[in-house]
Amino acid sequence: MVVNAKERIKALKEFLKLNPGAQEFVELATLLAEDAQERSLAREYCFRGLAHHPNNFEGRLQLARLFYLDGMKEFCVRELRELRTRGVESPALDKLLELLGEGPAESSEQAASNAGHDQGKNEAGHAETRQATSPESVSKKPAAEKIVGEIDIDADFSDILDDLDK
Repeated sequence: MVVNAKERIKALKEFLKLNPGAQEFVELATLLAEDAQERSLAREYCFRGLAHHPNNFEGRLQLARLFYLDGMKEFCVRELRELRTRGVESPALDKLLELLGEGPAESSEQAASNAGHDQGKNEAGHAETRQATSPESVSKKPAAEKIVGEIDIDADFSDILDDLDK
């Protein structure tokens, strides 16, 4: 039996009312994203679902996509970086971050190795913590040489999903 999108959306909303922690939030958000008027509701379902399942990579990727579609680049980048810190290794993720002008994402291993802090004292004599910056983390390219490209958002996000399935 073939169910149209509106019927499926209605069924998923009812299901999620009864099962707020269910992972079907991703499917519902994906369907809602097709209508620009429903994207804020789709984000809301992602937020609720990710509160129960913070490691649901497809849900986090869908949230990033929704932010991108609505012109909220900073939030999109934040979610893509969160995927990386949660251990997602994906060339497509790095490519998408580069296209967004953010450079490759930092992996959870890189984040752990870069987490060294310098201890010092401020003027009042209280302990002060500063993030150590390694020379490798500073971009040597001038801003004019940053990679800029056309983003085929559905294809790029699909590539990341394919990497998640591996």
